[in-house]
Amino acid sequence: MKNFKKILASLLVVVMVLTAAPLSGFVGFEQPDIDWSIRASAKVIAVNGKCGENVTYTYNDATKELVISGTGAMTDYSYGGSPFHQSDIKSVVISEGVTSIGDWAFDQCSNLSAITLP
Repeated sequence: MKNFKKILASLLVVVMVLTAAPLSGFVGFEQPDIDWSIRASAKVIAVNGKCGENVTYTYNDATKELVISGTGAMTDYSYGGSPFHQSDIKSVVISEGVTSIGDWAFDQCSNLSAITLP
């Protein structure tokens, strides 16, 4: 029984030391130097898709025009989660019936220059 208590106490000490130590000391968490003004290539967008419960989109790659249609609200996205994130969209047409544009929907769409609202 005495040996069991020593082993248990030793195990608890090891667990406490490991949980108190910062993981960053064991793994390299360095951020790479990124020039956000330069992108190798833009994200490819599907020709058709959903961007809300009753909201869909159609993308014309030749004209770089995105048409959003349906009824109700677009999905709210988190940073980088939008299907349009970092795309080459030049214009967006929001059809009548769409009640809101989702958060972060057009994040980092640097070529977007025109939006048509009903």
